[in-house]
Amino acid sequence: MTAIVIAEDNLTFLDKITTWVLREPGMELLYFARNGMALLQDIISKKPLPDVILMDIEMPLIDGIEATSFIKDQYPQIRIIGLTSHSTEGMAIHALTAGMDGFAGKALSEYILPEAIETVLKGKLFIDNRLDFNTDYILETVKKRKELIANYHNALPTLTPKEMAFIILAATSLKYKQVAEIMNLSEKSIHGYFEAVSNKLKLSSRQHLTLFAHQHGLTHMADYTSSY
Repeated sequence: MTAIVIAEDNLTFLDKITTWVLREPGMELLYFARNGMALLQDIISKKPLPDVILMDIEMPLIDGIEATSFIKDQYPQIRIIGLTSHSTEGMAIHALTAGMDGFAGKALSEYILPEAIETVLKGKLFIDNRLDFNTDYILETVKKRKELIANYHNALPTLTPKEMAFIILAATSLKYKQVAEIMNLSEKSIHGYFEAVSNKLKLSSRQHLTLFAHQHGLTHMADYTSSY
């Protein structure tokens, strides 16, 4: 059985995708989340981990691309398929660079989800062929960006998994109290992580940390303005 988690804030679309997963042979729905913060809390606290997450890109609190940055850093074995009504090549590039394994439009997406899930479970990238995209351009751009990000990472001081988790969450719009809730830590501990990370990276404020994280590819967020 393929274990599925759905992250979607639109109730109509959530109901449609849930119905499809429940009736599809070989699929098991573990749970669903209505926003990115709830998803990360569930991923950390609930077992077993999903094989595939069907991820809405446009979600409150933490968007799907920010959530992907965290999940792929902490649980790289989980496959993630981004679902969006904002289907542009720029968004596909952001999603795949952040670590999503697939990208699909929401319109009638349940009809292509079996193919998408099968593809990503084989370790291949999936791009919805109903979208009028230059797939070769997207894949080449993503490859170059990931190579650049890898070079940035190699030049960084050594960061622990917990420190990386903190950086990714601190670079979102969440309050430190919410970051603490996701990481199952006290708010005091979160401030301690900021001190440790800021000393390692020579940064003086959360704003500087957020800018550093995005510039060096430690985290990503949905960009609705880029068309490339």
